Amino acid sequence: MRPDHLPSRSNVCPHAVRMGPRLCVRSARRTGQGFTLVNALLCLAVLGIVCLIALPSFQASIRQHRLQALAADFSHDLQLARSLAIGGQQSLRLSVLGSLGGSCYILHSAAHDRCRCTASTAQCDGEALPIRFRWIASSSHTQIAANVPGITLHAGEGFVTSAGTFRVEEPASGRGIWYVVSPVGRVRSCAQGWASRALPSCSGGAA
Repeated sequence: MRPDHLPSRSNVCPHAVRMGPRLCVRSARRTGQGFTLVNALLCLAVLGIVCLIALPSFQASIRQHRLQALAADFSHDLQLARSLAIGGQQSLRLSVLGSLGGSCYILHSAAHDRCRCTASTAQCDGEALPIRFRWIASSSHTQIAANVPGITLHAGEGFVTSAGTFRVEEPASGRGIWYVVSPVGRVRSCAQGWASRALPSCSGGAA
């Protein structure tokens, strides 16, 4: 007669008869802790889906940061041009140029059509020297453009010869930050094609 405290053959693994129940417990633990190839593939698939969903937002955030950084640099240089003109004895010009490889703006004292720029340097004809310039490569997906070749800031006054609108923008999306320069040299900025908490909309009449 079999004692009641002993397990039946149906309750133990086949190896328990020959090697004892301890081996059966270890085998069960190994089976429960296993990580199969199917589990790994499922994790990779879920990770790939999450990346595909988040990638467009991440790219848009990078482009927005690049646009705002360029706009901040241009705004600083625009204010610098006015300050130098007011405090100096020579009129200054801020010209915007474009080419197949990119666009640029140059602060100088020559005529608007007497200066050129590349990715590495800016040059003006005659004795005039560029005071400051910025090159924006087409590969950055941003550009500087204007509705005028440039503006002239009169010495000692800071007035300009004519009003102009400078556009720091993404050509593909149409989003940008516009700078509207009045004849007295005052600058207003607005957001074009996107909502900004800090700037009014250009379509709302700020431009």
